[in-house]
Amino acid sequence: MEFIAQKQSGEDSASEDEIQYFKNFCEKTGAETFNICVTDDEHEVLSLDAITPFKASINNKLYNTVMEAYNDIIMENTISNIEKQSHTDFNLDLMYELNRNKFDQNVQAKKLLMSIPNVIVYKTENDQYWGSSIPEFDGDNVAGEILLEISKEYNDL
Repeated sequence: MEFIAQKQSGEDSASEDEIQYFKNFCEKTGAETFNICVTDDEHEVLSLDAITPFKASINNKLYNTVMEAYNDIIMENTISNIEKQSHTDFNLDLMYELNRNKFDQNVQAKKLLMSIPNVIVYKTENDQYWGSSIPEFDGDNVAGEILLEISKEYNDL
């Protein structure tokens, strides 16, 4: 089964005519569609590199971006935390916590995150672990999955 992504909101979204054309195409070809949020245009605030100041709960320091905090904390804690748990587990837990801190402390960013549909693709050109290339959707998209998990948690509250 073929899946086709279609942006339906924000910058560069499809017009009503384009959406109808797209639906007709999918009916004829049997393709399934899903709506996506790609974090490099209208949802720039979701990016790991977006300047959205927040205080990291792990060390109580103020950071401008999630990646700035992530890199700083990884450098500070690599040796001690590798002994406690696997490096990958620490990285995932840290990235989740930092993103959660960012959205907990920024109301507008949190509202935007909560408005995202059921798929978030974190667009990247050089990191196939945290993100995914667009339009190929190559990559693990771990950051997108973390953002979606946080969004669902907020919406369930």
